[in-house]
Amino acid sequence: MAVLAGACFLFTKYYQDYRESELLATTVTICSLTLCLSAIALFPVDIFLVSSTVNLNTGLKHDWATKDEVHQILYELKSVYYAMYGSIAIFCAFMIPFAYFYYEEYDESETIQQ
Repeated sequence: MAVLAGACFLFTKYYQDYRESELLATTVTICSLTLCLSAIALFPVDIFLVSSTVNLNTGLKHDWATKDEVHQILYELKSVYYAMYGSIAIFCAFMIPFAYFYYEEYDESETIQQ
């Protein structure tokens, strides 16, 4: 997660004009990109966790992969999915519009920091 945040930070700083940069807008951009990329990275983790319950040699479930254990894994994955998608919804509905409209300039020659 820290690697994603660092990559988003470098990407944002590279494409951002340093004279017109605002801290809140940059932070919201980095957090939203990190959150979306983390949600995409969750799919292979989900596939790995579910497929790790099966023995590749026999095709049967491992001894430790009882029905309750598999349900526990699925419940935790579902909770992580709900948290990620809920956070994305909050960012899309509230945080990104707030950061955009808060720093919208009334005068082209003056920013909020000035």
